[in-house]
Amino acid sequence: MEHEHFTENQVIHLEMLTRHLTYKMKLGIIDDEERKCVFCKQTEETTFHLFECEFASPVWRLHPMPCQGVLSNPSSMNISFLDMYNKWLEGDLNSISMALAATKCWFIWKQRCLRVFENKNRTPTQLSQDISRHYNYWHPIAMLPTLIQKTTISQSQLFWTFPATNFYKLNCDASWLSAKTNAGFGFVLRNWTGTFKSAGVGSCRTDSAEEAEDVALLQTTTWAITNNLHNLAIEGDNKNTINYLQGKPNSIKWKCEALLDEVKKLAAKLTCFVGFHFVDRKANKAADMLAKKGRNSSQQFTFFAESPLFLIPTIVFDTVKAFACCNMNSSYVSLSEEANHTDSVIGWTTQTKLVHNESESAN
Repeated sequence: MEHEHFTENQVIHLEMLTRHLTYKMKLGIIDDEERKCVFCKQTEETTFHLFECEFASPVWRLHPMPCQGVLSNPSSMNISFLDMYNKWLEGDLNSISMALAATKCWFIWKQRCLRVFENKNRTPTQLSQDISRHYNYWHPIAMLPTLIQKTTISQSQLFWTFPATNFYKLNCDASWLSAKTNAGFGFVLRNWTGTFKSAGVGSCRTDSAEEAEDVALLQTTTWAITNNLHNLAIEGDNKNTINYLQGKPNSIKWKCEALLDEVKKLAAKLTCFVGFHFVDRKANKAADMLAKKGRNSSQQFTFFAESPLFLIPTIVFDTVKAFACCNMNSSYVSLSEEANHTDSVIGWTTQTKLVHNESESAN
């Protein structure tokens, strides 16, 4: 899922506003109000003010601290960010995690833009929680050992995997910004060799990101029935909705239960349906890209009988990773003739992989 990004019109508006203010600053005609910080409305908005503003300053002090991921004395956790930054400027590159510092800057800037465009106000604590979740997900290795949550996620769970032989897999996802803009949904169908079979994207209006996920599952399941699919599994990266469909503990809001109950009824009509499965976002990248395309489309639904060009690199990446996982697990994946057409990107990839493996075995 995608949250708190900006539409094309908002980006254009921001660029025009930035150019306008830059032009006025060059002419020396910008007024005092336009110079003031968006958060505190008291001080001129400068680079240094980013660290001392009454809104931004608590964000820098709250967990996670920019010294995380730096192998240094634990007492450095009590040093202010400015002190660590000054050491970094002096050449001590191990005094600060620039990845975390840049993440905090980015989130503070996003919050500034959300206040300007959507009048959304968040507390420093809420923003810090978002920063922590984002950083833990994208930089798990960089966190200090005492702060790392011990998980046992296997390599194969982080990437798309092949369904069982003669089975198919439908990956679906949603993309949501706000109730005032279109949400998007997308799904992609692949067979047991990783070959692209078909895909669909569409747009709708929902009140929440959770509702958008439910609509994506409903549209995907409906399409599967309409096309008489069987020997099928459906995957999504929203754990809460998948838990509801699997009958596990969840926190689904009552407004969304009706949608998911309808999904259950439709799924019961599928032949040889092996269920709904939760996967990591990295294993659902193709569906995520389609959902974003649907959100930006003016069409309610678009069907792809052949893989669109923007999706081919992700399909190839998923296939190669799936083969790598199979090789690690010493399992064999059979290939049908349909996966080996000379004009098929997937066929070329799988054939190359097999030839490489055969040459290694011969040596």
